Amino acid sequence: MKIIKSNLYLPILLAITLGACNKDSDPTPACEAESITLNAQGDITTFNFSTEQSGMLSDISFYAGTDSAYQLVYTYTDGKVSKVENKNGKTGAVEVYYTVEYDGANIAKYVEYTYFDLILDYKLTSEARYVYSNGTLSSIDIYAPNSAGSFFQIADMAFRFTANNVERVQFNLDLASTLALIFGQDPTGYNGAKVFVRESTFDTATNPLSGNFIPDPGMITLGMNANNENSITIIANNGSAETMALGLDYNEQGFVIAGTSPQLSYEVAYNCQ
Repeated sequence: MKIIKSNLYLPILLAITLGACNKDSDPTPACEAESITLNAQGDITTFNFSTEQSGMLSDISFYAGTDSAYQLVYTYTDGKVSKVENKNGKTGAVEVYYTVEYDGANIAKYVEYTYFDLILDYKLTSEARYVYSNGTLSSIDIYAPNSAGSFFQIADMAFRFTANNVERVQFNLDLASTLALIFGQDPTGYNGAKVFVRESTFDTATNPLSGNFIPDPGMITLGMNANNENSITIIANNGSAETMALGLDYNEQGFVIAGTSPQLSYEVAYNCQ
């Protein structure tokens, strides 16, 4: 699976910032988010919301300096995201695209296709399969194919939900299986090792990104939470931990308009009725 070309820990920091409302109460939805702009020590990411699909993303732009490095562009079918294209910011070429498959209302899997100059075409490079327990997402298992098209698991994300929020997610990677596939060999089994854990606490307000799909392991939980993270703890595989918090400012309707922390700052633009 291709990791989108941002710092893996940037999306983790971004998740703290995406509060939409007053921390203690959920106001009447009088404002609809139009965009969220984040600055993480010079790395700029802009989330733009669709004017046709209420509350849903139209694109995410990632910037290197003042130039657009790449952009994720969304396609919707019957109100649900069906395809996301990863476009080169300078040429507009689609370097990677993802298709999304559903089982009823729930995502069943998303499939990644990567363009290779050598063959002048796209190849399927990974599948992310969703596993549910009693209707709640328990894990996303990531598979990659060998040269014959057989799939082998190389990673997973294990989730623990509390009150419709991802209270804990553990990222696991089987490095041996990943390297085996790279060097043309078939893995003998899956043995995922912990990379890091993210634990979060939440307010009671509505998350403006709730219900959105973002096809990247580091960013995917941004759209899974009903509420907004107000603290986040990163636990490394050696057991060391770091907890981060964010100061929020709100508009008169109670929706967050800005946030600051030592790691980043952000602003949210709304259309308020």
